Amino acid sequence: MCDSLMVIAANNTPIYQGFKKEANELELSFCAYSSLDVMDEKIMETQDIFLGTLYENETHRVYGYCPSSRMKFLALYKTSNQIVENQVKAKLKTLHTNYIKASANPFYQHGTILSTPSFVAASEELMSQD
Repeated sequence: MCDSLMVIAANNTPIYQGFKKEANELELSFCAYSSLDVMDEKIMETQDIFLGTLYENETHRVYGYCPSSRMKFLALYKTSNQIVENQVKAKLKTLHTNYIKASANPFYQHGTILSTPSFVAASEELMSQD
């Protein structure tokens, strides 16, 4: 089960940060921001939008997804979880699709915090899925 999903703008500004209720938000945010430099390096090395594991410490593993828009999508999992990368890739692709739907709203200002109820609900549902 995913502990956190994040959407980071091209300028590394957080647009959405979703956490499980029992998660340590500070620790997960630190892991996510630690992975951004690695993500920038991997973007230059590959053409694939799913970047795989970006960062791992003793408690969490960070996976990244970066489409051509340079928006960054992160999924954080406990290292003790058995993870199938294809499932992580599908989850991040769904998060990206949900972001596209939410950002198509004419009232949404790009680059600002994304807090539309439909996007938040869809993201929370993604976090609860295996």
